[in-house]
Amino acid sequence: MNSEKEKIWLDDREIICVYSKGKVRRLKLSEILYFEVIKHEIYIHIVSVKEQGEKRNEVLNFRDTISDVEKMLKEKEFLRVHTGYLVNLQHMISFDDTEIVLTGNISVKIPRTRVKEVQKKLLEYTKCPWCIEKDTDVLR
Repeated sequence: MNSEKEKIWLDDREIICVYSKGKVRRLKLSEILYFEVIKHEIYIHIVSVKEQGEKRNEVLNFRDTISDVEKMLKEKEFLRVHTGYLVNLQHMISFDDTEIVLTGNISVKIPRTRVKEVQKKLLEYTKCPWCIEKDTDVLR
């Protein structure tokens, strides 16, 4: 199949469909850890559950731009942390001014140039009452 047709789309049930390598794969948004760009390919890092209840990570890839994926998921709980990363905030375990740690102890670095912007969005998302204070940088 032509790689130009390898795309992703969102239905109205919190499920995305990914067309990759000649197959359509349906994924719940809650299964996605993060999207990563490597050499013009988007890789979706997924937490899957095996039959025995054991978790394992899986990766799918397709051609698109991270900006297009970000636009599609604009109203969902995903945050563009870095030029090449779009993370699912549902899987965020912790964060500081250098990184976000996701389920499975996966660390995604926050570039210095985006720290304030990312911190603000993370604090808004978490709604921690002690974190949301005027002009306070709680992570320093």
